[in-house]
Amino acid sequence: MNEKGVKSKTPHSGKKSRKDVTQEGANMEKYEEKVKKELDNLTNTQRLLFGACCIDRILHFIEDFDKFLEENHIKRVTKEPYFSLCTELLDRMFLYISINKEISPDKIKKTLNILNEIIPDTEDFSDNVVIFTQNSMIGLSYLYDFVNNNELIFIINCSDKVIETIDIMYHETDFEQLDMYYEEDYKIQFNCIEMIKTRKDITKLRKYNQLTRVNNKP
Repeated sequence: MNEKGVKSKTPHSGKKSRKDVTQEGANMEKYEEKVKKELDNLTNTQRLLFGACCIDRILHFIEDFDKFLEENHIKRVTKEPYFSLCTELLDRMFLYISINKEISPDKIKKTLNILNEIIPDTEDFSDNVVIFTQNSMIGLSYLYDFVNNNELIFIINCSDKVIETIDIMYHETDFEQLDMYYEEDYKIQFNCIEMIKTRKDITKLRKYNQLTRVNNKP
């Protein structure tokens, strides 16, 4: 775990991070600071809801990872497909938020153990879908970490996981347009925060998440 509390298996192998460039890093920090400022003004329940919405927008990559494992005859750790398992864990989080119910420490610990067991290591696989899946699963674990200790950094990291996914997706194929993709996604994230502030119901939020899924191209 690094200085920001970010869980990591293996960094993107052979890929230069967008944040390694000084000016680009400064631009990213500007957006990250704005996210933090917005989150500072939310309740913990609203913060958790925002984090869940971020992960809702990238969770679909896990389904691609299930297909990748099947096509390459690689056995899963669990009998249940990872996408089904993680969808259930995310749906459960939205349910707890909607009914304002506390999650027991034992259930949090069990969930985090399951996620830590299934998060893929990029040293074992070279396909980008593995990185996207890692981001989704780690992001999902951040939600339960936040419930466990209410540290804001875990919700900020959920936002970062979406941006990291976009970074990997376009870094090699459309590098010159990366700033535009970042800005587009942060606009989506800020729209989500505004919807949360105005107490839009979770059904509408989740519909918005599906309409703005990362790489959800027509």
